[in-house]
Formats: sequence, structure tokens, C-alpha cells
Amino acid sequence: MRGLLQIISTVLLISLASATESNNNCRFALEVNKDSYLPAEEIEVTMTQCDPDLDDFVAIYDADVDPNETRGHVTYVMWMRTCGSSYCSEPADSSTFLFGKGHNKHSWPLPMGRYKVHLLKKTGKREFETYATSQSFMVEDRAPKQVKKIEVDSV
Repeated sequence: MRGLLQIISTVLLISLASATESNNNCRFALEVNKDSYLPAEEIEVTMTQCDPDLDDFVAIYDADVDPNETRGHVTYVMWMRTCGSSYCSEPADSSTFLFGKGHNKHSWPLPMGRYKVHLLKKTGKREFETYATSQSFMVEDRAPKQVKKIEVDSV
């Protein structure tokens, strides 16, 4: 019996060490797949995080807004839970999802401008903190501008 307890104890210690090592190697990352989007073009976001929770969410903010300084004021343009929906049954540690017409009808399409995506985790009863931020991206009309042709009468 003593030998069996020692084996179980050793296995538990090895498992605990592996879990700790995995958590130490874990990183938070958030990125969009392009640096520029056309109006109404879906925005693809890839996320990796540590210690996922059902309250975690990603949100698009104007590029000059720091969500950590908004003091609880809702300043995001669009948001969704890290599972890629408004409601999640399980927390997600990694995911690729789309912000677009079919997913966020309330504020789609994004107005033209510069944006960033933030991964926010709950740190208090009603407080969230940014754990990862994507590179900035533009929503812009990149269609070539037509040059108006002016005809001049020769003299």
C-alpha cells in the first residue's frame, strides 16, 4: 500500500510540475489578419490566452482609446466573448473568429477610421483589464479616386 501511495504521489507531483510549466510558457496574443479593410469587410481576429474564463471578451476600440483608462465607461465599438459569440458555454484559450455583419449587427459596418482589438479579462466585480492588443488597422475606402477630366477649348 505504501508503495502505491508513493507512486500516486510521484505522478501527482509530475503532473503539477507539467501544468505549472505549461502556464509559465503560456502567452497572450491577439492579431488581425490585415492592416487595412474595406468598409463592411469582415475582420478576422486570432487570439491566444492563458487561464481562460467565461467573462473574457475581445472588443474593437478606436486606436487612440486605452480601455484601461476608461474607468468602466463603455467605449468599445464592437465586442464578443472569446468563444466568438455573445454567449459561451466554455471559455476559449485560443480562437479565430470574425467581426462582421452576421456576428455583430448592432454596430456593423464599422465607420472608416483606425482601430485596435483588445483582449479583456475580468479583474474585479465590474472591472476589466487589457491583456493583449492587436496591431492597429484601418477601415478605409481604397477604391481609386476618379479624376475629373476637364476639357479646355483651344484658342
